[in-house]
Amino acid sequence: MKEKYNIDNDVFGCGGFSKVFRGRSKEDREFMVAIKVISKSHFHGNTSIIHNEINILKQLDHPRVIKYYETYENSKYLYIVMEY
Repeated sequence: MKEKYNIDNDVFGCGGFSKVFRGRSKEDREFMVAIKVISKSHFHGNTSIIHNEINILKQLDHPRVIKYYETYENSKYLYIVMEY
C-alpha cells in the first residue's frame, strides 16, 4: 500500500475501530483517496465482519455512496482505499 500511496499524518475521521487519513497516489499526485485504517486487534481474530463490509462496498455503484477502490492488509491493520 505504501508503494502506491502517500498517507497524510492528519486524521480527518475516526470511529470506534478505525481512523481515516487522506492519501495521494504516487503515480498521479492529483488523485486523492481516503484510507480507512482498521485495527484488527478489536476483532480478536474474527475479521469476517470487516471482509463482509468490503464485499458490500465492492458491489455498490451509486453517486451518493462512497466508491471503493481497493484493500490492503497486514498482520495488524486492514486498509480500505476509497473515494476522497
